[in-house]
Amino acid sequence: MDSYDKVIKWLFEQLPVYQNTGGEKYKIDLKKSISFMEILGNPHLRFPSFHIAGTNGKGSTSHMIASILQAEGYKVGLYTSPHLLDFRERIRINGKLISKKQVVDFIKQHKAKIKHLELSFFELTVGLAFSAFETNDIDIAVVEVGMGGRLDSTNVLSPLVSAITNIDLDHMKFLGNTRKNIALEKSGIIKKGVPVVIGQKDKETEDVFINMARKTESEIFWSEDDTQTVYKMDLLGDYQIKNQKLALSVLKAQDKFHCHDSSITKGLKNISKSTGILGRWQIIHQDPYVVLDTAHNGHGMHATMTQWKRILLKKSRGFMILGVVNDKDLSSFWQNIPKDSHLYLTKPNVERGLNVDAFISSAIEHGYTATANESFSDAINMVRNEILSNDALYIGGSTFLVADALRMHTIKNLF
Repeated sequence: MDSYDKVIKWLFEQLPVYQNTGGEKYKIDLKKSISFMEILGNPHLRFPSFHIAGTNGKGSTSHMIASILQAEGYKVGLYTSPHLLDFRERIRINGKLISKKQVVDFIKQHKAKIKHLELSFFELTVGLAFSAFETNDIDIAVVEVGMGGRLDSTNVLSPLVSAITNIDLDHMKFLGNTRKNIALEKSGIIKKGVPVVIGQKDKETEDVFINMARKTESEIFWSEDDTQTVYKMDLLGDYQIKNQKLALSVLKAQDKFHCHDSSITKGLKNISKSTGILGRWQIIHQDPYVVLDTAHNGHGMHATMTQWKRILLKKSRGFMILGVVNDKDLSSFWQNIPKDSHLYLTKPNVERGLNVDAFISSAIEHGYTATANESFSDAINMVRNEILSNDALYIGGSTFLVADALRMHTIKNLF
């Protein structure tokens, strides 16, 4: 395997990849991650970090923290998932993707151990990220949890601050079918004596975090209670205000990496430019108005649809191209979709994407009329033939459908 493309092909074909197959091949266990870190020389012990979990917003929050730290002049490693266009989006240093050569060299060096340990795609990727951070001598890492927390591969870290954005019903097969159970799993990132910041305060989950903080002798902060200036951001989703409060509270909860107000202002104004974040209320055309968003569960869709409905008040008609994966709760999904939008449903180009016939059946069951499309390409071609200048188009429902749209948009503008 002497080329980047061959290495990536091998990763997706040989290793269990949750984003493709879902729970079929997914096994939760920290033992292999710990073993792999030992093989790598425990790189995660050689840099300080911030560790961000939660149901929604953890990626955006991580990008915000990284952008502020970069503006202050620190060398910042950023680990997030999943990626949209390039595998290396998961691992950035000061906003730049790690090199293709670094990926190739790492896999060539450790391929035998990867196969011997039977690592998952995610376990391998975390090892690669932490090794890259050590090799590139970063000052600080900002690390997004993949799923859950307690048994997530990233939970080998002992961070300066742990953070949990919010709790909602998602990945219930693995994390539990109540918000309280899910909170228990996510609270597993709270470490002894390490401050933790919680982004959402509510009766159902509050005691879970308080009890875990007490057990671990960790100081607990609620970002909702923290009175802060609201800074302008280039992330345009209204839901990002809560993520901003959490990001600032995380930085405030420690005293090792100080950030001046000028760095906070600059960092939040230039998140996309500084970190390369994609797909969060990303407006790709103004007339007609076309927006992409990676919200993919009930909680996330509620936030984006609240903003979408306000947009529609100023537009003639609303069009939506939607696709979902096959393990989502469609009842909570449909609760948020406006009835008067013109719906075009399709299957994201990923193995676990929900078949369009099943998606259409679900739409009908919930009282919607929709058009079935075999691919995103078919859907966008149909919409282009119908949409006018004062109309609006929302593309989302799945991270993978947004990736399909961005992939096409980078080759040739969708509009």
